[in-house]
Amino acid sequence: MVRPTKQELLDRYKSRQPNLFQQIDGYDDIEDNEAVQSDEDGHVIFCCDTYELMAGSTVRVLVRPDTPKETVIALLDKIRRQYETDSRTKSVTVKH
Repeated sequence: MVRPTKQELLDRYKSRQPNLFQQIDGYDDIEDNEAVQSDEDGHVIFCCDTYELMAGSTVRVLVRPDTPKETVIALLDKIRRQYETDSRTKSVTVKH
């Protein structure tokens, strides 16, 4: 796959309309601080609503190519568990 330029990406997205998504991010490399506490494996899961200019598939997972497969599987499992139990992830809502 050829890496597109920044301008090529901007050109591709400029005609799209913003779509609302629920963003769920999993991290394995965030240092603990007063606002963020990782779990026993050093993982952190964040959830938020966001507007993006991408086409809306039902669920999309983006993984950095250098991420170990074991880390991807562990974070996806934690995201699944959080999604099942966290009331904030039951539906996408926008706070104006």
